[in-house]
Amino acid sequence: MNKPSVAFALPMGLTLGGSNIWSLQMAAALQDAGHAPVLLQHPPVGGGRLFALDAPAGVRCIPCPWAYGSRFGRKQMQALIQPYAQALPAVFVPNMTTASYAACARLTMKHSEEMRMIGIAHGQGELHLRWLSYYEQVIHRFIAVSDEVAELLRQAVPHRAGDILTKACAVEVPAHLNRNYSGSDESLQIVYAGRITNHEKRVYKLLPLAEALRKRGVDFHLRIIGDGGFRWGLNKAVRELTPSLQKCIVIEGPRSPADMASVWEAADVCVLVSDREGTAVSMLEAMAHGCVPVVTRVSGTAAVIDHGINGFVSDIDDLEAMAGHIARLAADRTVLAECGRKGPEKISADYSLKDYLEWFQSLVDGVWSNPPRKWPVAKPLIMPNAADMRPGLWTRLKRELCAKRDS
Repeated sequence: MNKPSVAFALPMGLTLGGSNIWSLQMAAALQDAGHAPVLLQHPPVGGGRLFALDAPAGVRCIPCPWAYGSRFGRKQMQALIQPYAQALPAVFVPNMTTASYAACARLTMKHSEEMRMIGIAHGQGELHLRWLSYYEQVIHRFIAVSDEVAELLRQAVPHRAGDILTKACAVEVPAHLNRNYSGSDESLQIVYAGRITNHEKRVYKLLPLAEALRKRGVDFHLRIIGDGGFRWGLNKAVRELTPSLQKCIVIEGPRSPADMASVWEAADVCVLVSDREGTAVSMLEAMAHGCVPVVTRVSGTAAVIDHGINGFVSDIDDLEAMAGHIARLAADRTVLAECGRKGPEKISADYSLKDYLEWFQSLVDGVWSNPPRKWPVAKPLIMPNAADMRPGLWTRLKRELCAKRDS
């Protein structure tokens, strides 16, 4: 075949999420380039559709059993073989579960000539590195989404260092940006957009940040946009704030990727309080639309943000420093506009979706020309201790939040 198909696993179904949005972007571009992409569509988490995404027109979807976070063993893996085999021949992108990697590894034992694999480290989480290091024998190329993630991956599989590529996800950059910023007599418009979860994203930190801004006398309006397991808890925590502070915070539902452009163009500041990231796509999107990032010092920020020039970075948990950066922007709207206008320049130069698509298509063609890789018969197909969801995580984080509020 002239151009290989590319099969993207969607372990959480067609629901909103960074790896899903990336997969759909790649599928649409590959479809246009004649690669006949395939979406391996697992059931959505919990059986529901928190926010449904649409598959690109003409892209083939293959329904798959097993929902992310549910029990996974040999029986579940065997159930995935037949639907995954329907995508052959193809370059497989398992994305982010043991189930997808194990099913692909099993397929190589009989169909190695018809398949190649690209493994992606979407973040700094331990599981990303464990999947990639355990299944490295059938992975042809690795993509790390930041320099920091690439270094961790090189430490995990040092003998594959030459196959590890560093490339952050990319975003659309407006051809013409004609936006305004809030005036000195207006509230500073702040947005958090992403998963409403305390794991990695730590959204509960947004509330003490809001309190720190209030103490500094900053007039602000904070929009929290997204969905996730802690949305109910965050709503409850906001209701426990003082009435005047409650009026400054709005928790909204998730928005489609297409809708986010208008959100960023209306915002002055993008905030992230994470303790882990890959390279945050919301930060890149915000900067592409002239919104100033004020974020924690996590993976990906060093390569993107020139502190004080196109954004601001503070240490993890240093909410006072973060509030100070935001207060500076609120006090001097000229600095706000100057920083905001630097963002699109950086994103256009290094994180343009158009450039990324060309790079990824070239990668797919190169991988397809590589020799096949086959899973060794003696090695277990299912990674030991392969729990995709860590039991008790939500309970521990809710206790932490309650303890912080009570202290």
